[in-house]
Amino acid sequence: MNNEPSPHHPSTDTLFAQLQRDPLPNPGVLHAAASTLRTVADDDDHDHIVVLARSTTLGAQRTPLLAWLIDHGGSDGLDVVVDQLADPSVRIACMQLLRRVQPTPTHLIERVEPYLNDQDETVRSEALRTINLLYLAIFALDLSRA
Repeated sequence: MNNEPSPHHPSTDTLFAQLQRDPLPNPGVLHAAASTLRTVADDDDHDHIVVLARSTTLGAQRTPLLAWLIDHGGSDGLDVVVDQLADPSVRIACMQLLRRVQPTPTHLIERVEPYLNDQDETVRSEALRTINLLYLAIFALDLSRA
């Protein structure tokens, strides 16, 4: 029996199906399907998007789904994005997405700090930008209380 949530709206059926085909379509089709879902999915699709956003087999093509979770997924969506920092295929995108979260999730500093020592220079740079923003949010909060 399939334990994955089923799509809630017929208009999204085809898009969800594209992201679950076996074998998977080419990366361009995957990215297009994920990008379109980012635009048309609604809150009823949350559970299905979480499943797909966690699917490492989709690689970087799931980035639009991670963005949807930042925009619509609340703290649960944020948790999914933070967990995906472990996957190099979406690590940079996840850091960029974390910088969009409001209020700034300063509690995530310890989750991002290890990437300051990553072997990939771009990852280190994105980690530094993210850490700087997180610390800036802390200092801004302290200043507003003064």
